[in-house]
Amino acid sequence: MAEVAEIAQDSLAKISEGTANTLKKILEKLLSLLEYTSNKDKAAKAFAKWIKNGKGIAHYAIQGDCIGEMKAKMKEMNIPFLTCSDNNSIIVRTSNDIQFNDLAKVQELNHDILLARTNYFQEAEIGDFEDAIAMHAKENQKNVFVIQGLNKYELEVLKNKCNNISKGFTVAHSKSKLNNDLEDACIAAKRVATFRKEVDKENGYTHYKKDVCRATLQAMLSLYGPNEENKKKQIEDDAILDEKVMKLKHSTEVYFIVGQFDNKKYIELSPNGFTFYDYNKPENPIMSRVDTSDINYKGELQAAMDCIYNKVLLNSPDKLNKHLSSDEKNMISDRTGRTIEQKNRSRGESDLSIKIDEMIKDRMINAKNNKFVDEKGDLNCSEDKAYKIYCSEAAKILSSLRDNKEPIGYKASDLTELKEIVSKNKLDMSKYDKTISKLTSFETEVHKAKPYTKRQVEKVKNQAER
Repeated sequence: MAEVAEIAQDSLAKISEGTANTLKKILEKLLSLLEYTSNKDKAAKAFAKWIKNGKGIAHYAIQGDCIGEMKAKMKEMNIPFLTCSDNNSIIVRTSNDIQFNDLAKVQELNHDILLARTNYFQEAEIGDFEDAIAMHAKENQKNVFVIQGLNKYELEVLKNKCNNISKGFTVAHSKSKLNNDLEDACIAAKRVATFRKEVDKENGYTHYKKDVCRATLQAMLSLYGPNEENKKKQIEDDAILDEKVMKLKHSTEVYFIVGQFDNKKYIELSPNGFTFYDYNKPENPIMSRVDTSDINYKGELQAAMDCIYNKVLLNSPDKLNKHLSSDEKNMISDRTGRTIEQKNRSRGESDLSIKIDEMIKDRMINAKNNKFVDEKGDLNCSEDKAYKIYCSEAAKILSSLRDNKEPIGYKASDLTELKEIVSKNKLDMSKYDKTISKLTSFETEVHKAKPYTKRQVEKVKNQAER
């Protein structure tokens, strides 16, 4: 969130929506700058001169854990800044003159750095996505992995499953090169196939880290099993709510987003922006607060909404307070619900995917035939080739399970464990034929991210107009 302070000579004329602490921090910084002539720090001198000339400044709270990277980039870009005592916010120049509007520059920089990390925003515009990766990702992480030809349901489920990878996995999409009625999903390629194991803190067992391979397996099991119609209705319901919420950005009224079964979290949408509260942490419940004018508004709101399940949109403070103060879950979400049988089936599909993922990766590591990985777990083949091998193996295992046959190349004990999961969760494997065929149907490619966005076009245009 940006809090703007207009300075005239040595007096503070305005600070919008600032807290007492923020005001104190800014004043402390300003007072230390006024004797700029004796200050050896170049940024401090530039700021003091700027303030003495009656120019505007802004306090900006840096989003995400990237203060170090932000500082390094701002120095490269010759943007003068001052760090506040909380060490996670800065003071920069602001102006109607684009040349000196450093607030807009640092907002965009913050957005791009988080986007390039591919674990902050769930979804992105494809131009911004590739541009951010090309400009800000490490040299060995500039590849973009593309799954081609997904329909709208496949795309949404894949995004949701990718969002469960660590803190999330950014997915950008565009019209497919194969078919204009379908979509291509673009994902940063550093976690397409991962062969490191981690301990599941909740259940206490060790399994392979989540990656795009496993996300695809989970997505196809979830979408094309017996829960298919229910899943598609939920996707359509989510799209309707998302569209409603995004339109409220320009509303003059206040709205609230709560979870049907959650009376600890909520999002307040106001004409000025949104605030995300989580009272599971009562000592400091504000998780994020972002202005509508902030370039990060859409992405930050999306990240906050992803933390609330079975969302309900309210426009009554009384209803909000009643929901928050009661242990009774009296909210009813418009999202299509699931029966107990459907919930059990989903859990079974998840357990099945984890076991199949383990089987495939155990085999890929042990193969040592230069088609998969070496003993260190590093890929010896391209990301798209590893992905195709994985999906082919997953389809083979599911086919064997359906036909009650031992999958070639795997242990008999693995098949026994899979059958136990099927029996425990009452899964009918004859209903997963579509999953099996879909797993081997996608075309893929890998390419280096390219900075081709309108940002470059605008830069050339501006230079030509001068």
